Amino acid sequence: MRQAKTPLVALLVTILFGATSTWAQSWGKSANSGPALVWGDRSNQVSPDVASGAVESYSGNLKLTQVNNFGGPCPDAYANQCVDVGCECFEFAGSGSGSVFGKVTSGNAFLELTVDLTDFAGDPDGGCLPTFGALGIMGSKDDEVLDLSGTSCGSFGSGLAFIGGFDFNMSSTTTCDGGGTANFSSSLTLKGKARKLPC
Repeated sequence: MRQAKTPLVALLVTILFGATSTWAQSWGKSANSGPALVWGDRSNQVSPDVASGAVESYSGNLKLTQVNNFGGPCPDAYANQCVDVGCECFEFAGSGSGSVFGKVTSGNAFLELTVDLTDFAGDPDGGCLPTFGALGIMGSKDDEVLDLSGTSCGSFGSGLAFIGGFDFNMSSTTTCDGGGTANFSSSLTLKGKARKLPC
Protein backbone atom coordinates (compact mmCIF):
# COMPACT_ATOMS: atom_id res chain seq x y z
CA MET A 1 0.00 0.00 0.00
CA ARG A 2 1.45 3.40 -0.87
CA GLN A 3 0.60 6.86 0.34
CA ALA A 4 -1.37 9.15 -1.95
CA LYS A 5 0.98 11.52 -3.77
CA THR A 6 -1.27 13.57 -6.04
CA PRO A 7 -4.84 14.81 -6.33
CA LEU A 8 -5.54 11.94 -8.78
CA VAL A 9 -4.68 9.38 -6.10
CA ALA A 10 -7.01 11.15 -3.67
CA LEU A 11 -9.74 11.14 -6.32
CA LEU A 12 -9.19 7.42 -7.01
CA VAL A 13 -9.51 6.66 -3.30
CA THR A 14 -12.77 8.58 -3.15
CA ILE A 15 -14.17 6.80 -6.17
CA LEU A 16 -13.08 3.36 -4.99
CA PHE A 17 -13.84 3.63 -1.29
CA GLY A 18 -16.18 6.59 -0.81
CA ALA A 19 -13.68 8.44 1.37
CA THR A 20 -15.21 11.81 0.49
CA SER A 21 -14.29 13.68 3.66
CA THR A 22 -10.69 12.42 3.61
CA TRP A 23 -10.42 13.18 -0.10
CA ALA A 24 -11.87 16.67 0.29
CA GLN A 25 -9.40 17.45 3.06
CA SER A 26 -6.37 16.15 1.15
CA TRP A 27 -7.17 17.46 -2.35
CA GLY A 28 -4.35 19.75 -3.48
CA LYS A 29 -2.32 19.50 -0.25
CA SER A 30 1.21 18.23 0.25
CA ALA A 31 2.41 15.01 -1.34
CA ASN A 32 1.96 12.80 1.73
CA SER A 33 -1.27 14.24 3.14
CA GLY A 34 -3.71 11.95 1.28
CA PRO A 35 -5.13 8.57 2.28
CA ALA A 36 -3.51 5.24 1.40
CA LEU A 37 -4.50 3.73 -1.93
CA VAL A 38 -5.22 0.09 -2.74
CA TRP A 39 -5.98 -0.56 -6.40
CA GLY A 40 -9.28 -2.30 -7.15
CA ASP A 41 -9.60 -5.76 -8.63
CA ARG A 42 -10.42 -5.58 -12.37
CA SER A 43 -11.08 -9.33 -12.74
CA ASN A 44 -14.87 -8.86 -12.58
CA GLN A 45 -15.04 -6.63 -15.63
CA VAL A 46 -16.89 -7.90 -18.65
CA SER A 47 -15.95 -7.19 -22.24
CA PRO A 48 -18.53 -4.92 -23.98
CA ASP A 49 -19.19 -7.50 -26.69
CA VAL A 50 -20.35 -10.13 -24.18
CA ALA A 51 -21.93 -7.94 -21.50
CA SER A 52 -25.70 -7.73 -21.01
CA GLY A 53 -26.12 -4.04 -20.05
CA ALA A 54 -27.55 -1.50 -22.51
CA VAL A 55 -25.09 0.57 -24.54
CA GLU A 56 -25.46 4.35 -24.34
CA SER A 57 -23.70 7.31 -25.92
CA TYR A 58 -20.90 8.75 -23.85
CA SER A 59 -19.76 12.34 -24.16
CA GLY A 60 -18.06 14.91 -22.00
CA ASN A 61 -16.31 18.23 -22.08
CA LEU A 62 -13.89 19.29 -19.36
CA LYS A 63 -12.17 22.67 -19.10
CA LEU A 64 -8.77 21.85 -17.61
CA THR A 65 -5.92 24.11 -16.53
CA GLN A 66 -2.33 22.95 -16.11
CA VAL A 67 -1.43 22.85 -12.41
CA ASN A 68 1.95 21.09 -12.48
CA ASN A 69 4.62 19.55 -14.67
CA PHE A 70 7.87 17.75 -13.93
CA GLY A 71 10.44 15.40 -15.48
CA GLY A 72 9.64 11.69 -15.45
CA PRO A 73 6.37 9.75 -15.73
CA CYS A 74 3.25 10.80 -13.86
CA PRO A 75 2.85 8.78 -10.65
CA ASP A 76 -0.64 7.30 -11.06
CA ALA A 77 -2.52 4.58 -12.92
CA TYR A 78 -2.11 4.32 -16.71
CA ALA A 79 -0.14 7.60 -16.83
CA ASN A 80 2.66 5.94 -14.84
CA GLN A 81 4.65 4.57 -17.75
CA CYS A 82 7.73 5.65 -19.62
CA VAL A 83 9.66 3.49 -22.10
CA ASP A 84 12.85 5.52 -21.66
CA VAL A 85 14.14 8.03 -19.12
CA GLY A 86 13.04 11.00 -21.27
CA CYS A 87 9.43 11.52 -20.16
CA GLU A 88 7.60 14.52 -18.78
CA CYS A 89 4.45 14.61 -16.67
CA PHE A 90 1.74 17.26 -17.09
CA GLU A 91 -1.06 17.54 -14.53
CA PHE A 92 -4.34 19.40 -15.07
CA ALA A 93 -7.42 20.12 -12.94
CA GLY A 94 -10.79 21.60 -13.80
CA SER A 95 -14.54 21.22 -14.24
CA GLY A 96 -17.12 20.42 -16.91
CA SER A 97 -19.97 18.07 -17.67
CA GLY A 98 -20.78 14.79 -19.36
CA SER A 99 -23.72 12.68 -20.45
CA VAL A 100 -22.91 9.83 -18.05
CA PHE A 101 -20.96 11.47 -15.20
CA GLY A 102 -23.05 14.69 -15.01
CA LYS A 103 -21.75 18.05 -13.77
CA VAL A 104 -18.18 18.26 -12.50
CA THR A 105 -17.45 21.18 -10.18
CA SER A 106 -14.13 23.03 -10.12
CA GLY A 107 -11.19 20.80 -9.22
CA ASN A 108 -13.16 17.54 -9.36
CA ALA A 109 -11.63 16.50 -12.69
CA PHE A 110 -7.92 15.71 -12.61
CA LEU A 111 -5.82 14.63 -15.61
CA GLU A 112 -2.27 13.30 -15.69
CA LEU A 113 -0.49 12.98 -19.06
CA THR A 114 2.95 11.39 -19.46
CA VAL A 115 4.62 12.47 -22.71
CA ASP A 116 7.49 10.28 -23.99
CA LEU A 117 9.99 12.88 -25.22
CA THR A 118 12.33 10.31 -26.82
CA ASP A 119 9.93 8.36 -29.05
CA PHE A 120 9.05 10.47 -32.07
CA ALA A 121 6.41 8.13 -33.53
CA GLY A 122 7.77 8.45 -37.07
CA ASP A 123 7.99 12.25 -36.77
CA PRO A 124 11.66 13.24 -37.35
CA ASP A 125 11.31 16.74 -35.87
CA GLY A 126 9.83 15.39 -32.61
CA GLY A 127 6.66 17.46 -32.91
CA CYS A 128 4.33 14.53 -32.09
CA LEU A 129 5.02 12.22 -29.17
CA PRO A 130 3.37 9.14 -27.58
CA THR A 131 1.26 10.06 -24.54
CA PHE A 132 -0.35 8.03 -21.74
CA GLY A 133 -2.90 9.46 -19.35
CA ALA A 134 -5.20 8.89 -16.39
CA LEU A 135 -8.35 10.95 -15.84
CA GLY A 136 -10.30 11.00 -12.59
CA ILE A 137 -13.81 12.49 -12.62
CA MET A 138 -16.13 13.11 -9.67
CA GLY A 139 -19.44 14.03 -11.27
CA SER A 140 -22.95 14.68 -10.00
CA LYS A 141 -24.20 11.38 -11.53
CA ASP A 142 -21.11 9.13 -11.55
CA ASP A 143 -17.46 8.93 -10.49
CA GLU A 144 -15.08 7.49 -13.09
CA VAL A 145 -11.43 6.71 -13.78
CA LEU A 146 -10.43 6.63 -17.46
CA ASP A 147 -7.20 5.54 -19.14
CA LEU A 148 -6.05 7.61 -22.13
CA SER A 149 -3.56 6.77 -24.86
CA GLY A 150 -2.58 8.76 -27.92
CA THR A 151 -0.26 11.36 -29.36
CA SER A 152 0.56 14.89 -28.27
CA CYS A 153 1.70 17.39 -30.88
CA GLY A 154 3.07 20.84 -30.04
CA SER A 155 3.63 22.01 -26.47
CA PHE A 156 1.21 22.67 -23.62
CA GLY A 157 2.40 26.28 -23.37
CA SER A 158 1.87 26.98 -27.06
CA GLY A 159 -1.16 25.02 -28.16
CA LEU A 160 -0.54 21.33 -27.51
CA ALA A 161 -3.07 19.03 -29.10
CA PHE A 162 -3.64 15.56 -27.64
CA ILE A 163 -5.49 13.15 -29.90
CA GLY A 164 -6.22 9.61 -28.81
CA GLY A 165 -8.66 7.30 -27.16
CA PHE A 166 -9.98 6.37 -23.74
CA ASP A 167 -11.17 3.27 -21.93
CA PHE A 168 -12.67 2.78 -18.47
CA ASN A 169 -10.00 1.88 -15.93
CA MET A 170 -12.60 0.02 -13.84
CA SER A 171 -16.35 -0.26 -13.43
CA SER A 172 -18.08 2.81 -12.02
CA THR A 173 -21.36 3.10 -10.11
CA THR A 174 -23.47 3.23 -13.31
CA THR A 175 -21.34 1.66 -16.07
CA CYS A 176 -19.16 -1.41 -16.41
CA ASP A 177 -17.12 -0.49 -19.47
CA GLY A 178 -16.78 2.03 -22.23
CA GLY A 179 -14.39 3.80 -24.52
CA GLY A 180 -14.00 6.22 -27.38
CA THR A 181 -11.99 9.19 -28.59
CA ALA A 182 -10.32 11.90 -26.52
CA ASN A 183 -9.16 15.26 -27.87
CA PHE A 184 -7.51 17.96 -25.77
CA SER A 185 -6.25 21.43 -26.52
CA SER A 186 -7.96 24.07 -24.36
CA SER A 187 -10.59 21.58 -23.19
CA LEU A 188 -10.82 17.79 -23.11
CA THR A 189 -13.58 16.35 -25.30
CA LEU A 190 -14.66 12.72 -24.81
CA LYS A 191 -16.93 10.88 -27.28
CA GLY A 192 -17.78 7.21 -27.33
CA LYS A 193 -20.01 4.50 -25.89
CA ALA A 194 -20.54 3.10 -22.39
CA ARG A 195 -22.31 -0.02 -21.18
CA LYS A 196 -24.77 0.49 -18.31
CA LEU A 197 -25.00 -1.84 -15.35
CA PRO A 198 -25.89 -4.67 -14.93
CA CYS A 199 -23.15 -6.30 -16.93
